[in-house]
Amino acid sequence: MTETNIGEQADAQTIDARLWQDPFAAVARIIEKLGKSERGQQCLNSSDKTCNSPLDSENGEETLVIGVTVSGAPYSEDAEQRRRTRYAVLAGLERAGFVPSDARHIGYFWFPQQPQTFLLPQPVLSPAIPPSLLLSADAYTKWYDPNKLALTPIMAQLPPVALSRQSKSSKRGQDPDEMAAIEGASQSFVPFEWFEMPQHNLSVNRSSSRSILLLWLKEESLKKRPLQKVHELKTFLHMREDQRLKIIGPYSSDILQGMVREACLPVSGRPEEKCAARDQAYGPDLKDVNFYAYGASVPDAQLLGTIATSPEKNRDIFENLLGLHLQRTIASDDTLASGLVSELKLRNVKVGPDRKDGDLALISEWDTFYGQTLPKAVEAGFGRNPCKDGTVCWIHKLTYLRGLDGLTPMTDGAEDRRQDKSAPQDAKPAGAAGFFKTQTDLKNLDRPVGQGQFDYLRRMSRDLHKTDDELRKKGRRLQAIGILGSDVFDKLLVLRALRPEFPEALFFTTDFDEAFTIESELPWTRNLVIASSFGSKLTEAIQGGIPSFRSSYQTSAFLATLAAIGNPANHWATPEGFSDDLARQLSIPRIFEISRTGEVLSFTAEQVPVQPMNYDPQPEDCPQGSGSCNPLPLLAKATTPNEGRSAAEGGMHGLMNIQPDNEKLFPTFEESGRKKLALGLAVAAFLALALLYFRKVPKDARVEVGLVGLGLAAGALASVYWEQFAEFVTDNGKGEPILMLQGVSVWPTVLLRGLGIILSLYFIWRAQSGLHDNLREIADEMHLEPADKRGFLKKILSRILTLKKEIASFWRERRFLGVFSYLRKTITSIFDYSLDADPDQTDDRAKEPRSLQVKAAWKAYVGQERFWSRRFWRALTYTLAMFMIFRFVIAPMLGQPTIPARGILAYNAYWWTTRLDVILMLFLTFFVFDATCFCLLFVNKLRRAATQWPLETIKLFEKRMQLQPEIVHDWIDLEFVAKRTRCIGWLIYYPFVLIALLIISRSSVFANYAPSSTILVAQGISLSVVFGCAIMLWWAATSAREATKQSLTDKIIRLQGPSAKERDQSASRREAHSLGNDTGTNQAPCAEEGTLAAAHPLPQQKDIDDNPRYAEQLETLLRRVEQLRDGAFGPFTQQPLVRAVILPMGSFGWTVFIENGLIPGL
Repeated sequence: MTETNIGEQADAQTIDARLWQDPFAAVARIIEKLGKSERGQQCLNSSDKTCNSPLDSENGEETLVIGVTVSGAPYSEDAEQRRRTRYAVLAGLERAGFVPSDARHIGYFWFPQQPQTFLLPQPVLSPAIPPSLLLSADAYTKWYDPNKLALTPIMAQLPPVALSRQSKSSKRGQDPDEMAAIEGASQSFVPFEWFEMPQHNLSVNRSSSRSILLLWLKEESLKKRPLQKVHELKTFLHMREDQRLKIIGPYSSDILQGMVREACLPVSGRPEEKCAARDQAYGPDLKDVNFYAYGASVPDAQLLGTIATSPEKNRDIFENLLGLHLQRTIASDDTLASGLVSELKLRNVKVGPDRKDGDLALISEWDTFYGQTLPKAVEAGFGRNPCKDGTVCWIHKLTYLRGLDGLTPMTDGAEDRRQDKSAPQDAKPAGAAGFFKTQTDLKNLDRPVGQGQFDYLRRMSRDLHKTDDELRKKGRRLQAIGILGSDVFDKLLVLRALRPEFPEALFFTTDFDEAFTIESELPWTRNLVIASSFGSKLTEAIQGGIPSFRSSYQTSAFLATLAAIGNPANHWATPEGFSDDLARQLSIPRIFEISRTGEVLSFTAEQVPVQPMNYDPQPEDCPQGSGSCNPLPLLAKATTPNEGRSAAEGGMHGLMNIQPDNEKLFPTFEESGRKKLALGLAVAAFLALALLYFRKVPKDARVEVGLVGLGLAAGALASVYWEQFAEFVTDNGKGEPILMLQGVSVWPTVLLRGLGIILSLYFIWRAQSGLHDNLREIADEMHLEPADKRGFLKKILSRILTLKKEIASFWRERRFLGVFSYLRKTITSIFDYSLDADPDQTDDRAKEPRSLQVKAAWKAYVGQERFWSRRFWRALTYTLAMFMIFRFVIAPMLGQPTIPARGILAYNAYWWTTRLDVILMLFLTFFVFDATCFCLLFVNKLRRAATQWPLETIKLFEKRMQLQPEIVHDWIDLEFVAKRTRCIGWLIYYPFVLIALLIISRSSVFANYAPSSTILVAQGISLSVVFGCAIMLWWAATSAREATKQSLTDKIIRLQGPSAKERDQSASRREAHSLGNDTGTNQAPCAEEGTLAAAHPLPQQKDIDDNPRYAEQLETLLRRVEQLRDGAFGPFTQQPLVRAVILPMGSFGWTVFIENGLIPGL
């Protein structure tokens, strides 16, 4: 809330205004109160101060007049641009040592442009000269020698040109003998400000009093004839000969193009040969006027045509050929386009007509010259025809009108007001200040009525989707989408509309703006690649204590102000060599990327800082903390022959490096801390390896301790050589950065994938060792045939030593036609999933249909568990088959996952680590699948047949449990199942750990990973394989328990029936009762009872009499079976399967929390 205006105006030519206000808005409020018509008539014949030049009242000081051209449009984005430009220009004045004379007021005067005729000479043909003798481009090329940069004697060879100064208006298409009569526009006000140099700066520079008059000029008033308008302004100001006029502008490319057109003539009627030299229209009036284009980025080739050469020589062409003293302080469009093209190629965006290449979409505004030229510059940067054979185009262009939000100036038409009232209150567009306060809901704003153009964005997205779908059918896709508008708010709206719809595409734009880093916009601007002339600040020696700016145009205006001021002690002259050095530095575009947290990453070449030539940290007579004791921050020198050289150009001469030093693309640590860390890791690694050497570590943990020791040693080595290693990995600043949680680096993913590779190898070894040890443990406890007692590593060495002999034997015995039979037999043996007894088995019980010889089945089961002979080849075959399905079936159908890497090194590292990790993960998955499958087969055999355990096993459990041999078999079955499934159940953790690691490693917390259906399907298949086996194993164990419970329950029921004596008495009574009946009628029940007794054998009556609590033992055994929780007999919620599933789900949940910013600090 502001206080009521109490009229602080101290002069008729000044009004209240703060230094950060829009100068035109501040003056316009006063003008509106006065009335336009009255004010327009006041200056026709008046001596009012507001009608006179501000220089009329100056006191003879050496004055520099600086005119700043800005857009005078009444739109919110233009008002914001004016505020930014004023802040930057005033910051430049402060850095040069000037302060405002009146910081609370701004002046204005009326620029009298009453209707009058200014004669602008236009060349016309002399009657004696035929039209065919018009000057051609070749003639001017001969006349202008860019190497000598001067007029040559060949000028005398040019045909004479007759000039006439008596004509009317000159327009394209009119007769050449007509003159151009330029009528002045209506009166316009010009805000102005006075700046002076403080006394302490005057004493430092030993100079007389100096001041600067700052004028604010509307570019709209300069259209049509900008040079003539500058001439009129200079005439109106009544400038003395010792006073200089410099223009910080033009801002728009349209005005710059108009200046060139006004200063040159079309040649031969051909548009590609644009300009030819002619005499200056205003003679000496503009020869000392310098223009500093801080926003006009139109390429020189668009302005000069075929005579354009290098940026340094083009500047001389402007000066010598066209008479324009033009200095750019911003990179041209073609420079930014070349930077974008190079960056896209570096990020593996391969666009072109080939099938393997992708396509590019360019979205720009079509109602500005900037929006028309920049897409052409990007297109030309690729150096290839975007349309193959004139039909297939790989660059897709879409356009829009500037002002997508539909905001208008102060008033709307009646129809617009009616349409605006029909929209929801929260859907009405807000101004620039409120743009970031609400999240624009395109669903509410895409109505096809009204001023807003949001519905066009929706249809633009739909059209791009159709294009992308058609490309994907041909094996291509939209790899990158460029947004090449001039209004940052339009860019944000396009990003909001397209970014969610094309998550795999790389979005890029030009001209850095802090609006891209606002937290509310990060969901759409994250990982946006920006090519720009500057960032938000210049090097520290130039920027000083000025805060970072809001945009690159603001930074350019700041630099243009310093260049315009030059050296006040030398008549405001620009330092020698400044123009060439600045052009050379601006030829290197800067590339920025917005991180996940809004931080800005720069990828330009690093430049060595230099020291200013006249800069003294503590000069004489400089007050402490003044901050303005260096009025010449642009002058620089190199302290050594190699200092002051940029990585791309090789040296500066008169200008210091204007760009700030780039931060390292990797985290840096204090050297002392890094050495302490390396020492600590080295000591820990030494202790771990020493424990292994002296055998102080348990045998089961030696491998783990060895791996930890190697990891600590690698960490110590990386700490010592971190700088060299990081520079190599980041390709000396030209590759992928090493950042953990900024969302711009694939190196964390590569690190986690490398960890996954190590864990995969370890898990494979641990799984095989665990299965082997479990078999040996079961064999020892149940007195079965022992498995191979050699360790896993010993088996590998033995396999390698015998491999040569096996190969020689194979070719000696199985060569020629025997090879095929040998391979067929080998493949059949490897993929034989039967657990039948050996053919040599002679035990009669093994031939019984419902009897299983456990000893023979155990031997077959142990044979199937061999790693190298069977399991390795089965798992490898499944892995390769699944990988081929992913590569040649799923990926072509659903799309290849994108790799958002920068540089070939990061791309290859991601590619190789991902494939190795996936292959090893699949191998481990099918390894566990194979082990689970054979365990399932063995459990099913135990469940479906009456088991016959070896006699030694039966005696062991008889002694342990004091049970009869006839019923101990049931418990032995469950004991075996529990022991084996306990081991196999824990193996299920291993694939799930690797899958969880894969999910975490592709989190968008690390890099801009788009959701991939291919990866989801691949991970789903891998999970379902293990998940299905574990479910079947749990179901088989549960079925085995239920079968045992049923068997024990039947036996208990029979044992709890009548005793043998009671059954005999009952039989006698039945016989007496049925005496005389046919005996055949009683045979069937007896036969049925005999069959049932045979099916469920019970102990003899003598055993029951000896052990009257036999039924109680069976009931106790039944309760123990029900309470069995080991292995696969536990509840489903406590199975390792369920706990393992939580790992990928938990890792996915954590990544979602982090990606959405729900965890503080991340």
